[in-house]
Amino acid sequence: MKKSTFKVDFLLITIVMMLSFTGKVNGQLVHVSLKEDGVYREQLSLKRQLDTTVVKNVPAKLFAKWSLRRVAYNPSQNLFDDVLDGKRSTGWFSKFVRNNNIDTVFLSKQKIPKNLIYVVTGLDDSGLKYVIVDANNNRDFADDKVYSFNLKDTKKVYPELQVAISYFDGIVIKDAWVTMVIDAYDTAVPDSYFSVVKDKALDITLLKTFPDWSGEVTIEKEKYLIKISNYNKLYKNSSFKISVEKIVPGSLSKHLYSYLSTDTIDIGYNRYLYSGMAKLVLSLNYVKKNDLSGGEINSLAPPIEGKDVMTGLSFSLKKYLGKYVLIDFWGTWCGPCIKAIPELKNIYHQYQQNVAFVSVAFDKTADMDKLRTLITKYGMTWHHLFDNMEAGKSIIAKQFKVQQFPTSILIDPKGKVVFRSVSEVGLKDLANYLVKVGVERNKN
Repeated sequence: MKKSTFKVDFLLITIVMMLSFTGKVNGQLVHVSLKEDGVYREQLSLKRQLDTTVVKNVPAKLFAKWSLRRVAYNPSQNLFDDVLDGKRSTGWFSKFVRNNNIDTVFLSKQKIPKNLIYVVTGLDDSGLKYVIVDANNNRDFADDKVYSFNLKDTKKVYPELQVAISYFDGIVIKDAWVTMVIDAYDTAVPDSYFSVVKDKALDITLLKTFPDWSGEVTIEKEKYLIKISNYNKLYKNSSFKISVEKIVPGSLSKHLYSYLSTDTIDIGYNRYLYSGMAKLVLSLNYVKKNDLSGGEINSLAPPIEGKDVMTGLSFSLKKYLGKYVLIDFWGTWCGPCIKAIPELKNIYHQYQQNVAFVSVAFDKTADMDKLRTLITKYGMTWHHLFDNMEAGKSIIAKQFKVQQFPTSILIDPKGKVVFRSVSEVGLKDLANYLVKVGVERNKN
């Protein structure tokens, strides 16, 4: 047992050192004042608790069928507790950490009993569903509220409650009350997970909830909306989502880019690192200028060089200065991209004389034959380039900060990005934009 504990300690120390080592960044700070803007909800899956002696006063007589379930506020801590108990190996956990990018700074080397929340679910003969959450985490259901749900009601209800938990903040174990929501209608696992129908009927989902935040900032005379989601104040140094949206009044384009707080964050022609958040003020530390702003509206388009996957001929975006160019980012694996091809072809047949078309396939090298087959099948008779989607190998999609597929980007005759949108609906917006700016249709 001592040997196993040593391995766990060494694993944690090694990973924490790797995650904690960062270089110092000097430069100006950008401060963004935030206000609450919606709610972020994280779905937690409950596990059946077969040993019902771990809790007291379950009102089993109220229900025709019932079950005891448990959920971990911090699922990673729960798995690490299994390592501490010898139920899982350190090797398994190390692989889990790598594959899921787990921040081990917030994992305690002591078990945290109040990380687990117990829940009773029940069904009566009339079909009503009941949920009792051990909200004060004393493992006694005598003092907890019973929630009932008629699953046939057209108006669904999602009760919100305060739940007592304990957590490790990276230094010590602390107690806290957190907001959670009961979802009695949905489960976090597929139907195939349940061996019997009644087990599925007794399952529910609990949702962790955090406020979303947003605020505007002006950088070099351009306005941006910064949005924060999945920020858990209990784990202040853990990663969360930062979205950057350029505000362009009257534009049909979409200008939203998403990052993790651990990423470098591009805003216009500047690059930043997240440096902290205190009293609803987000701070970003300026790193350096960018030569290009990644295909953002009103910025010069990044250069594109490559070979056409169908003809083998060289392609250079520079050759099309003086003409509109539409870049279509898609992939053979992308259902919405395939669905959008007819709309893309419709625009091509209307504007091919005055707009150059180039599709960039964000795909795997192993799927090149499939790519060529689809291009031929759908009659996509324009330029086609390949961008390797394998980790760290993308060039074109990365330059243009493409995060959703399909994405359409229109470049004007001066080489400036003037329109950007996603999906089939985005292509219809593009068609309206071409009419708005007066691009001539093909002459018969």
